[in-house]
Amino acid sequence: MKKEINLDISEFIGLELKEVNSDQIKFSKAILELWCPWRIYDELILMNSRVLDDKNNSKEAERIVQDNLIGRKIKSIKIFEQPCDIRIELDKGIIIEVFPDHPIYESWNLKFEGIDGRHLVGTPGGEVTWFLKDGEE
Repeated sequence: MKKEINLDISEFIGLELKEVNSDQIKFSKAILELWCPWRIYDELILMNSRVLDDKNNSKEAERIVQDNLIGRKIKSIKIFEQPCDIRIELDKGIIIEVFPDHPIYESWNLKFEGIDGRHLVGTPGGEVTWFLKDGEE
């Protein structure tokens, strides 16, 4: 069973989903940059990077994002040790799941906007490195 990283990341709770792109998901005050597979689902998979990049389905993908995802707020966020998966629960039971698939390269960055904001990195080999806010130890 995956072990959750013990890190207070409560500043991400309540942030609103603003934009979904194949390589980043933007929230109010935070950006999740992605270089690995991810999906967004409730009972069914609503979105992933391949759907967004598929030019034949771009209008349908945009509709799904607008109708089901934009404006949802983060209820919880969990980051797991190796392979540094992320699970973000939004309101109305929607889940964002990030699952790194490469042993050598960074898989994702989660940045809280602002000079003193937290910056988390899914590093090669499946660990997470975090850069602390001013005043944290």
